[in-house]
Amino acid sequence: MIFSRARFLMICCLLVAAHLHATQAQWVHFGTNGLLVYTNDDLGNHLIDYSYAGYESGGVAIPTNGVIRTTLSVIAGDNTTQIQNAINSAGGMSADTNGVRGVVVLNPGTYEMDGTLSLNKSGVILRGSGTNTLLHFTSTATSGNAIAISGSSGTTQTGSTYTIADTYVPLGATNFHLNTTSGLSAGTGIVVRRPWTTAWINAVGMSNLWSASGHQNDAERTITAINGTQVTVDIPLPTPIEQKWCTGTVFAYTDSGRVQQCGLENMKLNSDWGLATTGNTNGFGWTGTHFGDAKNCWVRNVTFNGFGIGANTATSSQTKWCTVQDCSFMNGVNNGSARPPAFEIDGQMCLFQRLNGVSGFQHLLQTGDEATGPNVYLYSYATGSDFDGGPHRYWAVSLLTDNEYGTVGNVHIVIITGGNNGWGAGYSVFYNCHTSNHTIQCPPVDHHYNWWIGGSGVNNNPGSDPGTYDQDGQTVMPTSLYLEQLKERLGSTAVENIGYPFPVINGIAVSDNNLIFNGAGGKPGGLYYLLDSTNVAAPLNFWQRVMTNNFDVNGNFIFTNTLGAGAQLFYLLQVP
Repeated sequence: MIFSRARFLMICCLLVAAHLHATQAQWVHFGTNGLLVYTNDDLGNHLIDYSYAGYESGGVAIPTNGVIRTTLSVIAGDNTTQIQNAINSAGGMSADTNGVRGVVVLNPGTYEMDGTLSLNKSGVILRGSGTNTLLHFTSTATSGNAIAISGSSGTTQTGSTYTIADTYVPLGATNFHLNTTSGLSAGTGIVVRRPWTTAWINAVGMSNLWSASGHQNDAERTITAINGTQVTVDIPLPTPIEQKWCTGTVFAYTDSGRVQQCGLENMKLNSDWGLATTGNTNGFGWTGTHFGDAKNCWVRNVTFNGFGIGANTATSSQTKWCTVQDCSFMNGVNNGSARPPAFEIDGQMCLFQRLNGVSGFQHLLQTGDEATGPNVYLYSYATGSDFDGGPHRYWAVSLLTDNEYGTVGNVHIVIITGGNNGWGAGYSVFYNCHTSNHTIQCPPVDHHYNWWIGGSGVNNNPGSDPGTYDQDGQTVMPTSLYLEQLKERLGSTAVENIGYPFPVINGIAVSDNNLIFNGAGGKPGGLYYLLDSTNVAAPLNFWQRVMTNNFDVNGNFIFTNTLGAGAQLFYLLQVP
């Protein structure tokens, strides 16, 4: 299923549940002024602001109005060359003010693809005409990328390496001290590196799986102010930097080799690797779309059918600020215990939202290879069998999985010994996730955290190294941490820009046995419907229409619904 933004507006106070005595979490909750309050531990560690994840650092609408350079129809036989030639031609055009050079449109039809496609010039969009535009990749090779959105290089260090002088820089910090700030200034792009060391690896119990050489968590940031040797950056740090375990470093960088403003949208991709496979396989199969050396790129409204991996972003190939949204994965192949992910974030500051797993022996949502946050999975849902999910390999940091639902079992942050993967993640959060069961663990080292906040499902309650559970079994407020953070940082327009338009519900009250909503921001005199469901992430055709009404002449609305006994209900406004 691909979510349709054209017909439905998911608004309801950012999908706020009508839970009248709202449960508040300890680690993050609303204060008396209606804004979020974060709890610090004794060293100042707290949950970070994840809202910087996504296209253009969050809250910016993906472009829709690029110039159409070429429109193609199916030809007999292999269509790879004609599509790639059109992509290359668009890449030679001048860019508009958004950095978009042009759009290649594919008419409806089935395009046989014996090769692969590459969007390797900034500003090119490959756009289908909906799911009736089908790219059928015929290769049955056990690995490869059907479509790559990739530049020529990632970050390149410029100038000196600086050392962090603080004894302890907490999770979520935006300032720290260096040995010197000579050569740095406000506006400089820097990499803040938290290296792995043998001492730390031993402390977290990974001496039999990991080595320190070549491993680190790198966070790209921009300096906003310098005061003596103190540096302030624009985005909170995704991991503590502790002299007890390592010496953090900083260096300036350039990234001119990254591809930007490229997109894949509105089509279905089939892979013969999966669709032609019967029984088990040890191959991971093809990746539908791979981001590498890319920033501010996107995939939207795409169905991945029969692939090993639907869409992923790369750490080693340095991807950031990319968005994957309104996509589905189906027909993953049973390859035993070494499952590939349906969707995978390995880069940094990426947003994958409104994803649907239909069927497949897959990790639904995964991270790997030192993925350095904030990274966000938002409103993802599984309807088929054999899905599990969670950070998978090599200590991803500051992943937020916000509202994962459906037939997902074994949601976890644990040690995975196969492939020397080790701890899947640190300083990462499952927030208001409602899945079959979950296991959240954390290294038994002071001031190391993994959180399960709100949500429901069977708590497998690990006997060793348990994570931090905060209001497990409840839906806490706000219902979506990412959307509330985005609204507080950039305003309600930013939330609308990424697919959660308003009107807004301003108030919820109870009178006798009635639930009374009021709000504003609708089309004056326009029609709206009230829908309810016991599952906030159920496909919209499963929601029940309980009221039809009109906005008043000022776009305001008020409606009353009778409270009933039974399960907690969620409400949406649907606008025709």
